Amino acid sequence: MEAGDEIGGYALVRRLGSGGAGTVWLAEDGAGQRVAFKAIHPALASSEAARARLVREARTVNSVASTAVAHVLDIEADASQPFIVSEYIDGPTLSSLIRSGPIGPVGVAALAHRLADTIGAVHAASIVHRDIKPSNIICSPDGPVLIDFGIAMTGDDDRLTGTGLVSGTAGYTSPELLRAQECDAAADWWAWCATLLSAATGRPPFGSGDVQGVIMRVLDGDPDTRGLPARTAAALAAGLDPDPRRRPSPALIGADLAADAGWPPSAFDDPGLDWARALAPGEATQVVPDAGAVTRALPARAWGAPMVPDATAADRTRPLPVVEDAPADPTQVLPAPAPQVPPPVSQWMPVDAPFSPAPAAPGAPPWAGDALADGETPGAPHPWEQAPPWEQPAPLYAPDRPRTAWVLGAFLMMPLAMLPLILGATGTASAVLALVVPALVGAVLEWRERRRVRRGGASPWDTAAALAMSPLLAVRVLAGLVVGAAVAAVVPYGLWAARTALLTGAVPWARPLDVLASPTPLIGVDPVLSAPSEAAVAWGLGWLFLVGVWAMPTSADLRAGVSRGARRFLGPLWSRILAATACFGVVVATWIIITGGML
Repeated sequence: MEAGDEIGGYALVRRLGSGGAGTVWLAEDGAGQRVAFKAIHPALASSEAARARLVREARTVNSVASTAVAHVLDIEADASQPFIVSEYIDGPTLSSLIRSGPIGPVGVAALAHRLADTIGAVHAASIVHRDIKPSNIICSPDGPVLIDFGIAMTGDDDRLTGTGLVSGTAGYTSPELLRAQECDAAADWWAWCATLLSAATGRPPFGSGDVQGVIMRVLDGDPDTRGLPARTAAALAAGLDPDPRRRPSPALIGADLAADAGWPPSAFDDPGLDWARALAPGEATQVVPDAGAVTRALPARAWGAPMVPDATAADRTRPLPVVEDAPADPTQVLPAPAPQVPPPVSQWMPVDAPFSPAPAAPGAPPWAGDALADGETPGAPHPWEQAPPWEQPAPLYAPDRPRTAWVLGAFLMMPLAMLPLILGATGTASAVLALVVPALVGAVLEWRERRRVRRGGASPWDTAAALAMSPLLAVRVLAGLVVGAAVAAVVPYGLWAARTALLTGAVPWARPLDVLASPTPLIGVDPVLSAPSEAAVAWGLGWLFLVGVWAMPTSADLRAGVSRGARRFLGPLWSRILAATACFGVVVATWIIITGGML
């Protein structure tokens, strides 16, 4: 695949990244909307397991009720090139940001707070992400967004890891996953701590070098916390304990990070938070004088500059909008926060004492059993449990797309190939109509599904809107079928010309067109087509042509229409086998009746 190619109605713009499972492209749909187009690797395209995983990934991510994850807009698992289309989030990944240096305490605390909200929404959908790491977090102007649910596991899934087989990244894969133990939400919170540690230090959380050495440091609970404030280092180290039972809750870790930043966690709920400055690489300094004021110096950078200042990443980002009420001086003097800072980690979790939080109610988030903060009442939701107004979940819609009936469609082409031979021009027109009608139905229904995906749900006006678009869709359908027919005709026409030249020494090039446009049937009347063998060859070449049209990329609407009809009228496998047998039987019976059936 190259930039400029069009696959499934999406034009590829540029490559965003690649991995073992496939390649992600920035693409545009027919309306010009930018999307993230993930094409499965060619080596896996023939694997039914890989296609099933693609569908599973789409269902998983779209079940998360949060705007801080990139939801799936479209999927095609049965095409020759399977793909999945997601929302495109404009901004650099967290890993690209921290390559330029560590993020300051304010940014780390804000990042911890927002990611905790997102992970909580993921777990509320009974999903364990299992691959939280800086490269799977996009830093948009509106805050961090979690992507890539490729190895996520839902409560209904079988375990995907066994002894000797681990999916994940060294340094961000929890000890329980490395030991092939049962995976639960604790694995994601461990990876959350590892991600925050990497953001705070600008280094891998457990060092670099030999993978086996990194894994041993993970299993030993030996993270790299050099250079961090004592409270932040202790909190993150406790959260990365190899024993899940000794790890503190996310709320307590977030409170310690916020304390080192000089703010209570609720301060990061501000919708006006400047994420570009908060996550800018560089050490943010802060001084707390005795006068009761907090002076915070944020990293100096020009408003509107790219989030990643190096030239190599400039093409992956865009300038952020200028904020009109931005302070002229990057140093801000703000009132001191209320004295609600929790005690250091060493006071609430002694090194030699196991950590055992109070049990939470069924379905409650992990922090629901923690000690209450000042001003909270028993049974009241924790502030992190309440999503801010701008993060309320948007309505989601999973598109209804049946599995492509590849084999059944090829059998349905058999009687269509016989029509021009037994009915002449009338049969040709009937065959064309039999292709156009289901293709138009498929195009209309696909357009309706795309409309529902864009709007986040079904509407009573969807069908009417789709019918209003049908004239334009008919033009697209006809154009696609014409292009597909022109390409599909090359092979059968070439075979016919070669065979005719060998038998007669000459090639009447217009002969096939004469058969298709004949006002009267030619089979049984024409001296050539009266021979059973010649009639069989003519039918076989016609069927080869129609199968080529069926398989062309430009015939996606035809396949969609036929597949929807097959699902509605021929649901069970036995009924599809019966229909395919009937198509073959009709062709053989017609051939025997008209030609005598003697080759």
